[in-house]
Amino acid sequence: MICATMFASSHPKTSVAREANTLEDRISQLPDEILVSILSRLTVIEAVSASLLSRIWSYLWTYIPVLNFDDSKRLHDLKLGCKSLKKEAHKYVSFVNQVLNSYQGPSIELFRVHFLLGASSAKDIDKWINFAIEKRVQRLELDLSDYMGGGRNKCYTFPRMSVRKLQSDIHVTLSLFPNLIP
Repeated sequence: MICATMFASSHPKTSVAREANTLEDRISQLPDEILVSILSRLTVIEAVSASLLSRIWSYLWTYIPVLNFDDSKRLHDLKLGCKSLKKEAHKYVSFVNQVLNSYQGPSIELFRVHFLLGASSAKDIDKWINFAIEKRVQRLELDLSDYMGGGRNKCYTFPRMSVRKLQSDIHVTLSLFPNLIP
């Protein structure tokens, strides 16, 4: 409706504008469960951005069962040297933390993190893993890529309690992740 109103006000004499002005916002009339399902197919940043389109949508992103923090596009730009990695990593960590603080869903189907993060982010990553486990995550994907610059001595170490909880509650085999130290 916002687009239609903006279009109609900028072109009031066209027949297209009159038709657009009479269109209803049918998407917002869908049940919340369907809207949440639609938003869950987006990355979290896209879902949060989409929620700005309508007052009705403003809280729906806080219930999406797929928390996909895949920021591979920005990561690709960083690898090309477009922005400071440290600054962008800090913004990424802050964004994930804000989303998790606002999250209201009862459980998580998928929790995905994809970004270059260093040792300074380890405590935040620990909190994310614990959050995902508390929300009974069904699938956990961590792609920290070159965590701390890569190398054998620079692997991310899962928090001990999280590993035990993962193994007992969710039945995950950590041997699938040879670069992660339990």
